[in-house]
Amino acid sequence: MLAVAVACGGSSGPPGAVETTTAADVAATTPPDPGTSTIAEPGAAEVLEDGLPRTGSYSFVDVTIDKAMLAAIEPRTFLLEEQLTGPRHLFLSLTIDNTSDTDVANWTPTPFALRLGDTSVDPPQVLEGRPNIGLTQRRSTAMVLAFAVPDDIDFADALLEVAQPDRIPLSLPLVGELPEPGYPVAVDVSGEGPAQSIGVGCRQSLDVELLSGSTTIDLLGADYPTEYGARRARVGERFLTVGLRVHNNGGSRCGGGGTNFGNHDVRLLVDGVPREPVTFVNATIGVDAAEDFEFDFVYPVEAARDLILTVGAAKATLFSTPVPIPDLYLFSGEG
Repeated sequence: MLAVAVACGGSSGPPGAVETTTAADVAATTPPDPGTSTIAEPGAAEVLEDGLPRTGSYSFVDVTIDKAMLAAIEPRTFLLEEQLTGPRHLFLSLTIDNTSDTDVANWTPTPFALRLGDTSVDPPQVLEGRPNIGLTQRRSTAMVLAFAVPDDIDFADALLEVAQPDRIPLSLPLVGELPEPGYPVAVDVSGEGPAQSIGVGCRQSLDVELLSGSTTIDLLGADYPTEYGARRARVGERFLTVGLRVHNNGGSRCGGGGTNFGNHDVRLLVDGVPREPVTFVNATIGVDAAEDFEFDFVYPVEAARDLILTVGAAKATLFSTPVPIPDLYLFSGEG
């Protein structure tokens, strides 16, 4: 019932050798010498079926727990003498899906951990698939992980965690009800007013209207510098996306024509300190024309309840509006 098949004997190896298979797009990571695995006794394995399979999203990657199996197996040849008496292991069969059209899931180091209540067990052995995933766009692969677990393991408190360093983890309970993600969360934004464009001596008139706002822990489809191929918020931070409509009312402008508008015109004041957008926007709005934009910001969880969005030129009168932040308990994973 486990995804790692155990083959007894074979034409190409010594008796008891394991025949290892890996997904087509994933390089095998097993040692050159095949490992050997033996189930202790019939009935010694316990398969968890309550609520499986179950899926959660971490940035642009979906992680699905397909099967879970508990058995007293040590799947390495150099520990052959411990196979029948060694520690029990929890085997998890996973499916990993890269849902992005642009990003490679390049996870280093291995992002998987097993938490039992307030404690974590040792990092897993990766029996199938890459320990450091380099999964290309719109591809899927299979992984099998083995965690050494105590004999008195309580699955009611068991969570598979997926997390890169300093990033908010994805937590998938092995049994029981799967919680709702809780994000993104829409926030009420409203307001409109004038904003002077940035050209020195140019008095082109812009009107700005707030259209939408939302907060989340995954920033998808944005031109944002990332680490390890992830677009997950750091622990203690969230992403804020604000939609704007900017209307160029015309008026005199140096050289005539349209006016430039972009991330150099927009700031988020967090406790009075301005922050630039993390996405790059640079556009020209024609005379008597309007365009819609979205700007993404990072803000700390412990920020004031109202963040202030400002639109306009430095040292000019700024159009500003407060952005109310929803209750933090709505977010999943931390805070």
